[in-house]
Amino acid sequence: MRRGARERNNLNKRKKKMQNKKILVIAIIIIILIITLVGLAYGLNKTRQAENESAQEVDKKVEESNEENIEENQETVESQKTQEKEEIKYSMTKGNKFVKIDDTIAYIDSINGNNLYIFNIEKNSAIQVNTPKELWKIYFDGENIYGVPNHYSGKGIYKIDLQGKVTQIYEGESAQLWLTEDKIYFVKQNGFDEINQTPQGDLCSMDKDGNNITTIIPNVKNYFNILGNKIYYTDGETRDLYVADINGENKEELAQGRTLIAGINEKYIIYVDYEDGEKYHVVYLDDKTNHEVGRFGSCYVSEDEGYILTRKLVDENNNIENEFSVFKIDSNNKEEKQVFKNDMVLPYLAYVYQNKAYIEEQDVIRADLENGNIEENMPNGYYLDGYCYELRMTDNKVNEICIYNLETMEEQQIQLTYFLAEN
Repeated sequence: MRRGARERNNLNKRKKKMQNKKILVIAIIIIILIITLVGLAYGLNKTRQAENESAQEVDKKVEESNEENIEENQETVESQKTQEKEEIKYSMTKGNKFVKIDDTIAYIDSINGNNLYIFNIEKNSAIQVNTPKELWKIYFDGENIYGVPNHYSGKGIYKIDLQGKVTQIYEGESAQLWLTEDKIYFVKQNGFDEINQTPQGDLCSMDKDGNNITTIIPNVKNYFNILGNKIYYTDGETRDLYVADINGENKEELAQGRTLIAGINEKYIIYVDYEDGEKYHVVYLDDKTNHEVGRFGSCYVSEDEGYILTRKLVDENNNIENEFSVFKIDSNNKEEKQVFKNDMVLPYLAYVYQNKAYIEEQDVIRADLENGNIEENMPNGYYLDGYCYELRMTDNKVNEICIYNLETMEEQQIQLTYFLAEN
């Protein structure tokens, strides 16, 4: 009995050991599985994290690229808007022999008779208009060309459409026009200044068909300027510089002397005082600060920048340098910074683009205003919106237009085909 009991006890013990071993093995297997699953989960999480980080990095780069593209597009749009504004303002207000808006160019050939050319540089087409009077200046609003003869050629203001039809809309004499969207501002001329022979008369406005002539400011000198809802002009009696509302009211004196406005934008006016030795001044419009810069010369003013080419004043006795200098106007600090100086005889500042000045003397030179380098033999044409338009003539007729990109100096040649103008 005792032996049988011991055997049964031993057998039970062996069974328990076997069961414990099985449990241990199962536990080990479970632990291994748990560790494996945890490892797999950790690795999968790391992979997903890496993928997310990579995706975020890609998204970030795409976003940055999109922002750069947006900035570039905005800069391009702003540049185009600035060019369009310069082109339109120039043609509607400057008064020159050359005007341009979009694909249309008009040009006065004052050497070979009463010839007005109208070109379409997209279609390579041209018409030649024989005007009743030899025009001195033309203006363009994108739809019609308006021209005035000089004092010796006759009187009148003429309207010419793009087919060449000519209509006289005013019979009197005027030396300057200023076009707006729906009005023409002009001086109803009644003579010349006895001292320096500048034209004078009453500043008026009229509709673009010549009707509804209204006197705004009596007794002014050419040449007036309009900026927003203000008119800047020289008084015909005192010869001082004034500003008034567009309707002639609220007259305010800006400067004294025998003044002539040379350039203007929203921040300042450049004027010449002939009473003080043809001295160039800058008046800052926010507080009427007035700075003397130099004597003799010319200036170029755009919407955002202004430059004066003059002989710098060196002391209080109005002595000046022998060389001509280019001054860049810093409206934020109310300073005129001398950025270029050169020994030139009778220079004219035709244009400034990308910190390079185009100066006409016998030929046209390009002066780099950063390093002072000079390039000679630049195109001799009309500078506008980053291009130069050179009109080439054969047999007393413009037959080719060469357009130079001032940034790359690439040249585009346009051969013109003539059509009959409407009479």
